Amino acid sequence: MTQFRVTVLLRNTCLLFPPVAWYGPRMPWISYAQNGEDVRLHRALGEQSTGSWIDVGACDPTDFSITKHFYDRGWHGINVDASPVAIRRFVQERTRDINLNVGVSNRRDRLPFYRATADRLGNDASGLSTFVQQEAENHMRAGFHFERLEVDVMPLSDIYAEHARGTVDFLSVDVEGYEREVLEGAALGQWRPRVIIVEATRPLSTESTHDRWEDIILAAGYLFVVHDGLNRWYVRKEDDGLSEKLQLAPNVFDDFIPWHYARRIEQLEEQVRRRSSLVGLVGGWARDTAHAIRAYGRKALRK
Repeated sequence: MTQFRVTVLLRNTCLLFPPVAWYGPRMPWISYAQNGEDVRLHRALGEQSTGSWIDVGACDPTDFSITKHFYDRGWHGINVDASPVAIRRFVQERTRDINLNVGVSNRRDRLPFYRATADRLGNDASGLSTFVQQEAENHMRAGFHFERLEVDVMPLSDIYAEHARGTVDFLSVDVEGYEREVLEGAALGQWRPRVIIVEATRPLSTESTHDRWEDIILAAGYLFVVHDGLNRWYVRKEDDGLSEKLQLAPNVFDDFIPWHYARRIEQLEEQVRRRSSLVGLVGGWARDTAHAIRAYGRKALRK
């Protein structure tokens, strides 16, 4: 009965997923990104066997990662984060990548960085880390915990010049209110990633922020493609052909499964295996006990 209940739970969990094609010759691929960003990128760029990225504010190599799917496919990239805790995770898990523990700004300098350590319940809140003091103070009033660090910063153009090799397929910018400074130092007229994804709402809100920085991208010869509710997407004019594939929301034809759901299924399947093993052990003990009781009964009757 226990195995039956878990099996039903697995089936019902699958029914709660966003649209995923469970039929066909292949199993769904796993999407790790927070808002399906890797699904759009896979649709537009997935036919490439290799490629590269720059991820500013990379935060984590797996959880909500835009780049994990592409790394698993053999791509490589440059992951940038001012948090030493974040970069240690990348160094451990992304051995093919270039992992930089530095902030990105419009100049070389040393600036205060507010690293989010936990929310009011003690859960990880590293995704809210920021160079913007006002944003950190707003979160602290809401019960989040931060530590102040002094970190080196450099322009994105310097990162390109020192570490990029060839065309960068996509640039992701997730910096919690520090977007303009990052883009001012990007030299997009010279260094031209094919696709740019910028988080375009204030942290933990739907308030749009693109009016503060979008002019930099458009002036560099990029075209606005879509706002996905969290990010705004752009392509360079010479890659306008990618726009149609990037515009569509993740859907059933993308044949993916979100990582958090896939991980939960694996946990449930492990519970099934353990309980099945336990049922087998109990069943064997019960059979042995029953045989012993019957043997004892027969012996007692003969007496």
